[in-house]
Formats: sequence, structure tokens, C-alpha cells
Amino acid sequence: MLILKEGMMSQFKKFIASGLINSAVGYGVFIFAVYCFDIRPAVANVLGYSIALVVAFWLNKVYVFSRINTSLSFFVVMRFLLAFSLAFSVNQIVLFVFVDELNFRAEISQVFAMGSYTVLFYFLNKIFVFKSRAEKF
Repeated sequence: MLILKEGMMSQFKKFIASGLINSAVGYGVFIFAVYCFDIRPAVANVLGYSIALVVAFWLNKVYVFSRINTSLSFFVVMRFLLAFSLAFSVNQIVLFVFVDELNFRAEISQVFAMGSYTVLFYFLNKIFVFKSRAEKF
């Protein structure tokens, strides 16, 4: 079992809260694209995550990891995009397996895919993107 340092649980709760907002944006776009425009689930997923990505960066920087007073550097943005790319790749793999291999419905499959993305993306943001110099994992 993972033992969380003091304050990390509070931070994870903030990440979950901001993730719920972000996921609602992404999932809303996903459902709208699939059912209103008959877009394939994988393409709708890319569209949803693309729109929600800006929201995620801002919420993580300002609310979750409290980096409001830090400058917006090229390297932070690149690390965020790299972390997102890795987590999103896992999301797409889970979505593919559930929809195309296991024949689950797209909206149910996306819930599992979003769960895998959320856990991985939190830890990548915590230890790679927004880690402060004084903070030790």
C-alpha cells in the first residue's frame, strides 16, 4: 500500500476535484461528438482531451500544485505535454482494448480509460511537471 506524505492526500483530493471538472469537459465533448456527429470514439476522445488540456494545465498549475507565482516556462509546458502524452497514450490503449477487443460500449469503456489516465497523470504531474525543489516524493 502506498503511504502518502502529509499534505499529499489533500493535494490528491484537489487533483481529483480539478480532474472532475476537466473530465466533465472532456467527457461532454466526447459524448457530444459520438452521438451528435457520429464521430468514432477514438477521434472523439482526441477532440475531448484536446479541448480539456488547457483547462487541465491551468487547474494543475494554479489550484492543485500551487505554482501560481511561478512563471510559465517553455520547459514546464513541454513537461506537461509529455506527461499528458504518456497518460493519454495509456488512455487510448485502454479505450481500444475495451471497445475493439472486449466489445464494451464506448461510454463505459471511456470511464475505465479515464481512470487509468487520472492516476498516471497525477503522479507524472507530481514528480515530473510541477515538483518544487524543496519537495521530496
